[in-house]
Amino acid sequence: MKKKILIATTAFLMSFSAIFANDIKPVPALIVKELNRGFKNVSNVSWKTTDDFYKASFIMDGTSMEAFFSYAGEVIGVSRNIKLAQLPMSLVKDTKHLIGVNQPTQLFELWTDRGTEYFITFDTGKKVKTFKSDGYSWSRY
Repeated sequence: MKKKILIATTAFLMSFSAIFANDIKPVPALIVKELNRGFKNVSNVSWKTTDDFYKASFIMDGTSMEAFFSYAGEVIGVSRNIKLAQLPMSLVKDTKHLIGVNQPTQLFELWTDRGTEYFITFDTGKKVKTFKSDGYSWSRY
């Protein structure tokens, strides 16, 4: 299970389309049913299939989200892009310290069976730095 979650996290962070299979495979009804059961009023659903999981990208209540499903139909993770103001208060000060003069290029929240984690990425044009947090402090990822 940890391997699947790690793969899902890596795939989301890297966002390389090469990770995802180029073949369009139909998504099983079980997986679609699980998406509709767990997430109400979704729109603009698109699916990607990998060797290890299905990924649904969708809009729910005006928020872009992604849900990752095992082949057995279990939700293995859910992510959404967030704004700085949506971070837990415990991270706000540390985040302002990290930012300096660089604005984040990506900030998202990931929920898995390990709990909620936050990821922030900075691209200075010379370097890309990503940090991860469990909600209390940032560490280099």
